[in-house]
Amino acid sequence: MINDLNFKCELTVKAGKRALYLNEPNKTVRVGWRESARAIASDGDEDLLIEAFSNASDDDLDW
Repeated sequence: MINDLNFKCELTVKAGKRALYLNEPNKTVRVGWRESARAIASDGDEDLLIEAFSNASDDDLDW
């Protein structure tokens, strides 16, 4: 039906107990990530902040 009316939009749909809720998606996701990644790369500081970790059962896996 949206295409029949020539609307070009994105919606999020949530089902409630007695209603459907239509909302515009959040457009602020990942805002500023590009600039932050460039700043990290230009500083040469690309070390992991968290040490590598594994699960106890990873020893049983064949890689």
